[in-house]
Amino acid sequence: MSGAPSAVVSPDMHRWVTVLGRRVHLVAVGAGTPVLLLHGLGASWVAWEPLLPRLAPHLRVFAPDLPGHGDSDPLRPYSLDNATPWMEGLLEALGIERVVVVGNSLGGLIALHFTLERPRRVSHLVLVDSAGLGREVALSLRLATLPVIGEMLEAPSERGTQRLLRRLVFADPRLITPALVTELTRVRSRPGAKATVLEALRYGIGLGGIKRHVLLLHRLREVACPILVVWGGQDAIFPVGQALRAREIAPHVRVAVFPRSGHWPHYEEPDAFARLLLEFLGKG
Repeated sequence: MSGAPSAVVSPDMHRWVTVLGRRVHLVAVGAGTPVLLLHGLGASWVAWEPLLPRLAPHLRVFAPDLPGHGDSDPLRPYSLDNATPWMEGLLEALGIERVVVVGNSLGGLIALHFTLERPRRVSHLVLVDSAGLGREVALSLRLATLPVIGEMLEAPSERGTQRLLRRLVFADPRLITPALVTELTRVRSRPGAKATVLEALRYGIGLGGIKRHVLLLHRLREVACPILVVWGGQDAIFPVGQALRAREIAPHVRVAVFPRSGHWPHYEEPDAFARLLLEFLGKG
């Protein structure tokens, strides 16, 4: 199965590829310059759903489920060192030499690390409320790294998913649709999904916040390609100040803040986000 029926994505847009011997599910739409959309922890391709029809007329968009997320097979141990060959294998499977990478939260951390490790493969980098740009992170995620407590906080139920989206992801809860809650609950309930989320959390977060080995803020100045950092002004997971520090560290970084959005500005304000992205890529 590859997700609940979508009004935006037809069944023929769902694809499967094999990367490092594991099946990866993704959605592919549009034609033109290739763009890779990487979702955050505990999510799936559906986190990008409102954006897809806005980008498809201009770009060839691929929205994969990260390892152990959505309908993709897990890849353990969950680490940045493993993420880079996975990313490279995914591009090879898709026949892509060079790509625009857009990453949200955990996806942003993976995108930035991949760009640092394989700079020739990335033409433009877009970090959306990205992990790795500061130590500060929501208290609930820090607590979730503790034994037992994490397992309790990650109980997959529609009520739990709704509560998670309200507290941590959305600034405007009216945008949380029943279809989104149902789909995220489905993928969070799959065998191994909870283990993946907790492993990834504990790899990158401790009680003191983001761990040092995933803090990549000061390496932004090493990135030669154009960088756009987008942040929701009401992000409850990573404070917006992290975006502003990125510009201080690397003056060539372009920063855009969506004051009315939370952790998913691309979902809450897809029209404005699409315009910004297309303009950044010279497609506006």
